[in-house]
Amino acid sequence: MSHVLLHTSTLHSHLERSNSHEGISDDPLIAFSKDIGFERASEASFTWDFKVSPLTLMEYIAQVVCWQRLCMLEDAGYSFSSSDYWQKHILCWDVQAENWGGEMAVGFDGAGQKMYDLLSLKRDIDLESEAYKQASELVWRLLAKSSMQKITHGKNLTHSVHLGHLWDENPGKDCEEGTFGELLRYGTVRRRKTRETIVRKEATKAKVLLK
Repeated sequence: MSHVLLHTSTLHSHLERSNSHEGISDDPLIAFSKDIGFERASEASFTWDFKVSPLTLMEYIAQVVCWQRLCMLEDAGYSFSSSDYWQKHILCWDVQAENWGGEMAVGFDGAGQKMYDLLSLKRDIDLESEAYKQASELVWRLLAKSSMQKITHGKNLTHSVHLGHLWDENPGKDCEEGTFGELLRYGTVRRRKTRETIVRKEATKAKVLLK
């Protein structure tokens, strides 16, 4: 039931807007997104240097807003509460720790350029240099403690450039021979993690509920 509701909500919101996300918040189903500001991201330590308004960002991630609405829905009909289902049956994890390990290692400010530079470094440089230590820490942080690394393009939402954009502009730099990028690629397919669990979080009841 929950996945059907999410699909229906997302489809309804995107209807007749397949080429643009602009104005999608006018849809009554996700109009609450107009009241969401950047303080939510800051409170969660996602401190990107946004150059767009909170509303533009919310419309860009409309599929996430649809999921949020689903978790806020107390009575979806058919004697089904999405809010209860969210709290009792959804596996939650700390997305920053598990999916944004690169930013955790180098910081969100200018993270794309920092990670690009570190992963482009050759591994035969001075082992005692600060650059080598930072690059090594980044790679092994991702391999040992992350479920995945989200590679973003930014899509003109921030002032700083993102790693996905830099790699698109420089083909082959993500896995160039002899670099820390190559080591990261190698490790993701040739090594297995030894940790026994991920960083979990509790699914909490939304502060605002919808009916």
